[in-house]
Amino acid sequence: MILFSGESQKIMATWEMIVRGRVQGVGFRWFVKRLADALGVCGYVRNLPDSSVLIIAQASQPVLASFADQIKLGSRRSTVLQLDVSPLEHASEYYVFEIR
Repeated sequence: MILFSGESQKIMATWEMIVRGRVQGVGFRWFVKRLADALGVCGYVRNLPDSSVLIIAQASQPVLASFADQIKLGSRRSTVLQLDVSPLEHASEYYVFEIR
């Protein structure tokens, strides 16, 4: 692959994140949405039946690392006990970040 000036910043990665703790019923998905919008992360966030939250996040590796660090801290009303991150190799391309 030949990269032209500035193109390396456009290489996107996609991570699946599962967040466990007190993350449902406390505005956590809205916190994730605001954070994603501020950092330019695309994808989505949704509650899972086991009281965890699923995040599919797409951005450059450095942006995703920063996003994950801030997710670990959680919002004022949430308590993040665990964050599992798995890279997705064959993911769809996302253009916005949404709450599902």
